[in-house]
Amino acid sequence: RWHQLRSGDTFFNLAQQFNTTVECLQRLNSWAVPTNLPVGCWIVVGVMSPTTSDCRNFQLTWHQIRPGDTFFGLAQMFGTTAECLAFWNSWANPNSLPVGCWVVVGVSEMGPTTTPTTTPTTTPTATPQPCMRFQLRWHQLRPGDTFFNLAQQFNTTVECLQHLNPWAVPTNLPVGCWIVVGAQFV
Repeated sequence: RWHQLRSGDTFFNLAQQFNTTVECLQRLNSWAVPTNLPVGCWIVVGVMSPTTSDCRNFQLTWHQIRPGDTFFGLAQMFGTTAECLAFWNSWANPNSLPVGCWVVVGVSEMGPTTTPTTTPTTTPTATPQPCMRFQLRWHQLRPGDTFFNLAQQFNTTVECLQHLNPWAVPTNLPVGCWIVVGAQFV
């Protein structure tokens, strides 16, 4: 479940409004500085699934596609399912993942806690968790795209785009890769 930040929002009042905890909001939005929430950006305020409502089961992170990566292999690495990865990364062709581009992966508490830079030497033993049902809005980068013009095009801010795509270097956006420009809970 997503919420667009408004003036005066704090993790404390949002936790009360959405019947969750400050800790949960911080885990789901690790990019956010609680004392300076950027107005207009979107944050995750809850996780709904058929079997669990405990947001602590997941932490969101990114993974850069390497040669040989598949949704099946990434699902095993990050303790989720190939179906969840396909849902979260609706732009991606699971039979041909573009090397060098980035995908969103769900990481359970039992999985890795940071984005790996190399293939782990041991396989995490996480039990796959239910999918968080949020739909990311994607944009494929074209020559000339900048965070400034994309922010105007998608009615958001440069700061939001930077927070949603922490891997991206704003002065060198990789043409052909995909970035998140918004999200909604489904």
